Amino acid sequence: MESFNEFIGKTLSGDVLSFITAGGILFLSVIIVATIIIFRRWNGRVVPFLFGIVTYGIFGFIFSQLVVSALAMIPSIDYAFSYNQSAYNLVQAIFLAIGMGIARWFILKMMISRYERPGDVYLAGLGIGIGQGIFSYGLSIFAFYVNAQVLINQGEVTSDFISGLTEGLTEANITSLADTFSQLFYAPETIWALLGLAAVLDLFLNLFLMVATFGAMKKNINYMWSWYAIAIQLVSILSFTVYDYRSVTSITISFIVKTIVTIGAIIVINKVSKAIEYSKE
Repeated sequence: MESFNEFIGKTLSGDVLSFITAGGILFLSVIIVATIIIFRRWNGRVVPFLFGIVTYGIFGFIFSQLVVSALAMIPSIDYAFSYNQSAYNLVQAIFLAIGMGIARWFILKMMISRYERPGDVYLAGLGIGIGQGIFSYGLSIFAFYVNAQVLINQGEVTSDFISGLTEGLTEANITSLADTFSQLFYAPETIWALLGLAAVLDLFLNLFLMVATFGAMKKNINYMWSWYAIAIQLVSILSFTVYDYRSVTSITISFIVKTIVTIGAIIVINKVSKAIEYSKE
């Protein structure tokens, strides 16, 4: 891989920004349409929706980041994380899936006996999906967008800009930063649109995982579905995490696997959820 200084002065195609923007617009459009439909058709209420977003932030994003950061304080693990991105992604995915499982359990504990309409459950799941989209995809894409905008507009990055980015960083940190920027230069433009599509898939997957967990906690379906939901979440996260960002084939296969996992899980949960009893109030 080229060093940070070797490729940081390169320019980018405006297509990068176009695809990033397209993915973001798609994600926001689906959120708006899905939210309106659930509110009107299934009588969802605002509180479960807000619960979903907040609990993801607390138990999904913050929990997973704190655990991974704590592990990184152990010298041997920190070394592994710095030089093995796949190991870092795997550990982070595991704790993210666990954190989201805790988030579903927590929000349903708050909802059961008070918010049990179908729309309430759907909106709670949609809220967690929105949280995941904002924190897992949104922040990363925003960072890439800003960096891409700077590189495209400046055309050639100054030495002061490079110094500002790398000041106080260790060699391992600079290597990681170089790897991050390399995705802007070498990843196919379509990956940014696929990230938006992946976020949309996660929206609907989280909605159905919330339904399955609700049914398990209400004892309408097998209690193991609370655990199945965590396992499905982990597979879904990993399926579009482990790929070669320079290869269109690798990215496409990874996205197809994620799509199959998501659609398969939704079909199975939809079949199982017919036994779930909701409140009609």
